[in-house]
Amino acid sequence: MNAESRRWINVLDLGVRGRGWIDAAHPYDRLPARAEGLVTDAVWNLSRQSAGMYLDFRSDAVSLHSRCKLRKPPAEGHEYIKYLDLYCRDVEDRWRWAGVSRCGFTPSGETPLIEGLSRELREWRLYLPLTYDVESLELSFPEGESIEPLSADPRPPVVIYGTSIVHGCGHPSRPGMAWPSMMARQLDYPVINLGFSGSARMEPPLGAILAELDPAVFVIDPLANMSLELVEQNARPFLWELVSARPKTPLLLIEDRTHADAWLRPAYRPAQQAKQAAFRAVADELQAEGFSVHYLPGARLIGDDGEGTTDASHPNDLGAARYADQVRPVLASILGIS
Repeated sequence: MNAESRRWINVLDLGVRGRGWIDAAHPYDRLPARAEGLVTDAVWNLSRQSAGMYLDFRSDAVSLHSRCKLRKPPAEGHEYIKYLDLYCRDVEDRWRWAGVSRCGFTPSGETPLIEGLSRELREWRLYLPLTYDVESLELSFPEGESIEPLSADPRPPVVIYGTSIVHGCGHPSRPGMAWPSMMARQLDYPVINLGFSGSARMEPPLGAILAELDPAVFVIDPLANMSLELVEQNARPFLWELVSARPKTPLLLIEDRTHADAWLRPAYRPAQQAKQAAFRAVADELQAEGFSVHYLPGARLIGDDGEGTTDASHPNDLGAARYADQVRPVLASILGIS
């Protein structure tokens, strides 16, 4: 179908989900504009990436195309990365994968997400790129067909702060396979992804910014980016920013996963166990002070067969699924979801 017979819309008109603040410098930023200069440069730059953002919409279109522009060009060799990831609700009310697209690698910048559909009203979810700064994103559908936003979920979201494993850097085959997004579909619950690859060090100024949010649960998963010294220095001040501002909001603290090759490296475990013990001690202190703090050990997060990672550290799709499987029941219990 030629371009003249299609209608293009800016996805901002559909409402982008997975954002915590409305006063961002750019609509696809994950932190508010005032965070610049308060958080580290690394966190600020990573916050410009649209990890965890998505669209929920309804359409009877027989095809959906995308046109995505990035603020920065992708690294050489990344042209084949799947930037946009499409899901559809099936007859059993499950989100099921439907299609993927790349950003801007045709002369027109237009790429198909899915084609060859029967004309039928369906509900769709489209995930934005995990590790790229989106400048603009448009969707198109044939003239005479329709697209409209789904009603926003009124429930307060789950806010997940963490490392590249939360952010989705270096491991998922596509955006919907990052474990926070996978878990959100399984629970059918809104989630905000505040993963900052290599830079989740629990700085108190960032804790104060996160405390502006009013979520159902704060999930805190930074330990893979932290040394024992950083845990001792930052963990309690960071968490205190959250509990002092939101004393009734539960916290779920997650230990770092055990490296898949740890069984061959005996020197690895003592340092990890020391920082885990320090992290657990802070959790115990806050629990003793009357705050709702839950704790998930990391030993089983990616399994113990060595098949769950790309590099011993970062989960592959299998490891991310295992990660979601471990977190989901704990979070469901906190949220009161059966």
